[in-house]
Amino acid sequence: MTALVGLELAGRAVLVAGGGPVAARPVAPLVAEGAVVTVVSPALCEDLLDRVAAGEVTWVDRGARPEDCDGAWLVHAATSDPLANAAVCQWATARRVFSVSASAVADGTARTPASLEHAGLVVGVASTGPPD
Repeated sequence: MTALVGLELAGRAVLVAGGGPVAARPVAPLVAEGAVVTVVSPALCEDLLDRVAAGEVTWVDRGARPEDCDGAWLVHAATSDPLANAAVCQWATARRVFSVSASAVADGTARTPASLEHAGLVVGVASTGPPD
């Protein structure tokens, strides 16, 4: 059984490994919640470039490295390479940092549920992965 936990990330470091549209998806809600977001990628999609230009996120122009997870509260592995995403999640786990994988739910230690908010109530739906 998987327990759902809401993390308070305002003012806390979040690493996003990857710079494409998949990486951009978690960035908007993280920024909205006040997380301190660093994106590590050799290239960025237009949305992420706009966020860097607006000062909403920090961009490190290179591929992710294990030490990028140091000091993070949460890591999103969102590259276009499933093996790279698995490695990023392993680096995070070794540092006792929660991680979310865009390519394989089981690689990460956290899930990003779909959610709906209305009148102070938040409803989230998450999956543990594909059925056996």
